[in-house]
Amino acid sequence: MISLKWKIYRIINYVLLISGAFIFLRFIELATVNPYHLSIVDYYRMMNILVSLIFLLMAVQSIINLVIMAKNFPDKILTGAKNRWHTLATILNGISLSFMIYGCFGVSFEMADDPDEDGLLILLLIFIALFLSTLFVFICQVTLKRYLQRNSTNLANSMIDSIGTDV
Repeated sequence: MISLKWKIYRIINYVLLISGAFIFLRFIELATVNPYHLSIVDYYRMMNILVSLIFLLMAVQSIINLVIMAKNFPDKILTGAKNRWHTLATILNGISLSFMIYGCFGVSFEMADDPDEDGLLILLLIFIALFLSTLFVFICQVTLKRYLQRNSTNLANSMIDSIGTDV
């Protein structure tokens, strides 16, 4: 039986995958639509592309987490390529997490300039929700290897203990 923590981990990875893909596509759409040919518009286009890549990283790390969870849970040790993929997902999540922190501060500074803007409040709430979700996934990623190792050891010990006992 999988504990509640890992069920929430799986659900949040699905949420991050869907939201990351949706926001990625939205920012790519904003970056490709350019009715004007001014240098300031090109700056915003480049920023939209960079922001969209962060959300793409969030979606990719969620896919990696879900695949690892499907193949290794609850008691298979991460070895070889799966361990490298897990490390890559943890690094990508760290990058996404740092961007979420930057996004929260950036939006809150914009709100200080114009406190009556409702769109900025909604954007700030979205960044905070994504930050908390990404932080929870990051904490779970850091503890995943130890959890799988412990479950694998417990399974091996119970199999060894069951040898020779009467059924």
